[in-house]
Amino acid sequence: MSFIKLGKRNLENVSVLLRPHVHFISSSIGGGVTGSQYVSPVRSPAIKQVIDLENASYNLDSSENDNTSGVHQLNEDNYNRAVAIEGAQASAKNGDTNIAGYLDTYLNLIDEAPKDVRFNKQIDAFRFDPPFKFNKNTTVKNVTRNILMPHHQHRYENCGFWYTNYNSLNFFDNAHIPTGSALLYPNVSERYNLPNSFSINFWVNPRYSSSTRDYRAGTVLHISSSVCVSIVSGSSTDEFGAEDKFKILLQFSQSADIPPSSIDLNSPSGAYPRDLIFTSSHYLTKNNWHNVFIAWSSGSNNATGSLYIDNNETRFHIPSASVSANSSISPDSIVIGNYYDGPVGDASTGLAPLTNTNTGATEGFQGTNSFADRINLIAANEFNHPLNAEIHDIRIYNKFINKSLDKYQKLTTETPTNTDDLVLFVPVFFFPSSSNREVLATPFQKISSTTNDPFNVQFSFGVGGKMINLENYVLDFVNMAQPRLLGLVPQTINTTIQDITADSYVYDTGSNSKRLLSILPNDNGLYKPQYNILENSNMSGSDMFRKKDGAFDYSIISLENLIPSSSLFPGLVFTTGSIFDQIVGSSPDNPGVAPGAVLTIAQKTKDVSSNEITIIDISNLYYGSRIHPGTFHLYEENLTGSSGDIKINIKDNERGGLYRADCLTTQAEWNNIGNILYDEGIVVIKSPNLPYFSREKTDMRFRGEQYLHSLILNIPAENRMFMSSSNKTYQKYPPDSLPHNKKLSTVHITNVNIHDDNFNVIMKAQFSQPINKTEEDEFVIRLKQDF
Repeated sequence: MSFIKLGKRNLENVSVLLRPHVHFISSSIGGGVTGSQYVSPVRSPAIKQVIDLENASYNLDSSENDNTSGVHQLNEDNYNRAVAIEGAQASAKNGDTNIAGYLDTYLNLIDEAPKDVRFNKQIDAFRFDPPFKFNKNTTVKNVTRNILMPHHQHRYENCGFWYTNYNSLNFFDNAHIPTGSALLYPNVSERYNLPNSFSINFWVNPRYSSSTRDYRAGTVLHISSSVCVSIVSGSSTDEFGAEDKFKILLQFSQSADIPPSSIDLNSPSGAYPRDLIFTSSHYLTKNNWHNVFIAWSSGSNNATGSLYIDNNETRFHIPSASVSANSSISPDSIVIGNYYDGPVGDASTGLAPLTNTNTGATEGFQGTNSFADRINLIAANEFNHPLNAEIHDIRIYNKFINKSLDKYQKLTTETPTNTDDLVLFVPVFFFPSSSNREVLATPFQKISSTTNDPFNVQFSFGVGGKMINLENYVLDFVNMAQPRLLGLVPQTINTTIQDITADSYVYDTGSNSKRLLSILPNDNGLYKPQYNILENSNMSGSDMFRKKDGAFDYSIISLENLIPSSSLFPGLVFTTGSIFDQIVGSSPDNPGVAPGAVLTIAQKTKDVSSNEITIIDISNLYYGSRIHPGTFHLYEENLTGSSGDIKINIKDNERGGLYRADCLTTQAEWNNIGNILYDEGIVVIKSPNLPYFSREKTDMRFRGEQYLHSLILNIPAENRMFMSSSNKTYQKYPPDSLPHNKKLSTVHITNVNIHDDNFNVIMKAQFSQPINKTEEDEFVIRLKQDF
């Protein structure tokens, strides 16, 4: 036995960063759970469950009358196994060495014995929505919001309880979603009359087409007898048989009153009144963001206009001094998201009754007349060209703009800093103010109120319902006017109904679902939003633009302090009972009663921050030390309420931010809709515009980070060393019978002990075969330990 002092020169340290790939799927609609992680790293089938005699006896007695399921036979085997091992142990303790019978019985039964239950224990990634009452999930939310997010604020991007104010208007329809909805901007004081020189700009992404239904022309913008801009299908389909190329269809003057679906796209222009119909020479591509820019003037380029798709120009000629078919009749409204196919200029049956002042007072838009509303009399064909696309940054200028000039290079890729020369500007920014209107409080009641939040706070904190304040997103910043949300205003239930929840009220009604999904996070990375128009507005001091530290940031929408904390009853400590029910009124369990003095969910949880979020808690068994930045991918194949039409991909931007990642063009990685805390495995989707994200199916992929450290000890066995043995049976003998080795002696090295400074054994290596060493031999023993 010899001792050698080891120093740094004897040590080698190697660290390897492992990045295991994880794919976890949990579905409540079929498929179950795949990708769950086992708690035990070693799950040998040879290790059986240890059952003591007392438990085995109890289980056997309990299953005595069970003769069909096989449970009784299993318990009988377990009992006999427990008796055998107890008998063997008792005999050995008494000095009896004849225990072969016990061991034979035990070994014959051990193959059928159940595995140790610890080896079957798995942990799933846990997804949840904030609860309606205080429980451990409330604590997870509060710890994340109040402790973890502030802790990581200097490391991660937008790590706070807010999301980016960059949105798109989403238009779609299917068997569940109605076709007859639209945004009507009333033409008050003829402010939307199309001038003789104009330019139209918008960004569009034609996301929706399907091989199971025909693609119908969808209208982006329509001003009766003036202009109509629609998207029509090209001749190309993808590998699934769905349309993947589209064109822009332009109609001017009298041609704008011809339904787009009735136009022969092979020969669109013809004799009057079809003489002013044009199509783009270039295509829009499915799931790609494109800028569309249209400009015309009777006094420029010999009345030749330009239609741009991105930077690809198509020219058209209008031999007229104006595009208005009848200068004596002003259009009643600008229609966005659909085409109006009805009488023009008819006070009783046209668009005018849909923008009357009485309805305007209840729905929050400025009416233009006193006609009776005819929303229940709208014919099926009147709004039958719904857009199936996402759009944003809708502008109409009162002048001709030559986009090809250098001074307009950034015109279409950045938000205007003011409204000069603009007739209409809808950037789809959230604005924390609205007109007074009837706001949904419960499925049965409305209250008269304004809104300054991104979603209906009363509906959310009162009965646990989800309803966005669409009015706050679609403001025309030129006229500070809201549109009529035709077919998108929730209606109360006026009949007796039992066992209804706020969710069933919203999702069982197509118009409510469509309203809820009319605003989505924008993933257009080709555009750079500027927020000067918000900073210079009368709401620049709103708390909705204020971060938790008090700093203003007009690119965010705050989710803190959505209702005054002073409205809660601090002394109301219990959350059930008749007194509590009388104070709070309507609740998720009972939405049919009138709202009370305080909102139920806020009172129960004492939390006045947004509950319209989704949290996913991922155990470190999945990723090790941390989730590797830039690898997280969460997929929603059927956004709740969309009937499978809206599919959302969310990725992380390597800086702790989550962004929507659906388009095939450059994605807006800076558009923060949530956060991922890589070290803690917490994922928070903060945008209320993705309701119940991954509720029915959670499908996520990522890579973990786990360091594997290796310590290599180089132990020198020099000549003339390691030549003694403490074994009492040791005898010296030469290594072999060769004459020149007769004077040498041999030592067998069987193990190596590593000691600390106090000679405590801290590591031990046992060789499978002894190493022979003589006085003349020298070599290095290398020991390796991974940890």
